[in-house]
Amino acid sequence: LDFSAIIVDKRGRHLQGTREWVFDAVEKWREDPKSAKLFWLVGGGGTGKSVAAAELLARLLDKENVAAWHFCKHTEPARSAPAALLCSLAGMLCATVDGFEEALREGGGGDNATDKVDELFEALVARPLRSVEAPRGADDALVLIVDALDELPRDALQPVLSLLATELKTLPPWIKLVVTSRDEAQIKAAL
Repeated sequence: LDFSAIIVDKRGRHLQGTREWVFDAVEKWREDPKSAKLFWLVGGGGTGKSVAAAELLARLLDKENVAAWHFCKHTEPARSAPAALLCSLAGMLCATVDGFEEALREGGGGDNATDKVDELFEALVARPLRSVEAPRGADDALVLIVDALDELPRDALQPVLSLLATELKTLPPWIKLVVTSRDEAQIKAAL
């Protein structure tokens, strides 16, 4: 999926010199091999989480430290459905991680017709990532960014939260995930 329009829009709202604490915290977390696999940026509506995510993406892209990204929007539920999110991440990983596309094809991930989120995650993301070598030192993680987790379709939120809570640990140590969301009880309980 193409998120260039939303990224340009959100980056256009970023004021230079602001949110530096977020970028510094993410960089320290990313570089620490003992840190959690998930960095959750939480805040109320309109506080700039998506602006921070877009700016973070640009900064990580400049350093080649990001592997894939997805921006959820409640106004586009089909693009924010779990299958679309996972297919989008897998497509980007094909372009950013050497050997991923071949591992995906060999694992049959491109032909997977299941609607179970955990099976899709395993086939499209986890198994292929485990099949490839770290593109750089194991202490220097690549980041997946998922913005506006709270904007997933309501029926999709719980399966994705369950996936994050249980399956994220199956990813190689050189992959970490940054998510943003509002401070919702269901998300807080899972994360």
